[in-house]
Amino acid sequence: MGVLEFIRAGFEVLVLAFIFYQVYRAYKDSPAATIFIGLILLLILGSVLLKLIGAGVLNHLVTVFFAGPGLILVVLFQPEIRSVLSKFSRKLMGGRFWGRADAGNDDFMEAVKTAVQYMASRRVGALLVFRRTNRLDEIEHFDAGTEIDAAFSPALVETIFYPGSPLHDGAMIIENERISYAGAILPVSERAPIDSTMGLRHRAAMGIAEKSDAVVVVVSEEKGRVSLVCGPMIQTDLSVEMLGARLAQLLYEHADKKQSNQVSQD
Repeated sequence: MGVLEFIRAGFEVLVLAFIFYQVYRAYKDSPAATIFIGLILLLILGSVLLKLIGAGVLNHLVTVFFAGPGLILVVLFQPEIRSVLSKFSRKLMGGRFWGRADAGNDDFMEAVKTAVQYMASRRVGALLVFRRTNRLDEIEHFDAGTEIDAAFSPALVETIFYPGSPLHDGAMIIENERISYAGAILPVSERAPIDSTMGLRHRAAMGIAEKSDAVVVVVSEEKGRVSLVCGPMIQTDLSVEMLGARLAQLLYEHADKKQSNQVSQD
């Protein structure tokens, strides 16, 4: 093997290692990841064993059976692949659903913090889904609930989530600073919550965050704790000030690098 071939082979190994590492980081918590790893290990062990015992026919059958690994990947990782393609398309089209921050956004963020503070202090369970660019109605097991189409206000949020209200058990969908739906049903995540005290609301928040780019705020009914879920990230026990800073960062992208690092570290 010449020097050029050796360099080319080394480069290919590095590229493949980088790709597999990024896939592992992105989907290590996915239920399909365990299935895929088990499938690969079974294929490797089976192929080695069949070669050792000289079972040519069986080895050929195994090769034919696994001739379409790309199809297997698509089947196992269909939700994740859709999520990646959606994020890529958003970057190509540019912009976020919420636009940029301006003076008017401060009033909205104050209204969100007021509503969350009220419900947390009284231990009123709530699930607020801030839609960004992904369409939620295309997600499996998602039901938008009752259309509201009203300006966001703490009084309206508190009324909807008040115990006994017909819509209090579902999620509230918020789009472009307006309440679009209430009583929404969200897909439930198959991942185990990071805290055993987290219930169905948190699993529903994780479920919609896994299948879209929505940002979700959860108020615990049991302890009044405030959590924020976005993608695989879950932040718990947030103060309303930290919640406001993080929401503004995620919805409007107005924080500079220093502010972003401070918010993430806190």
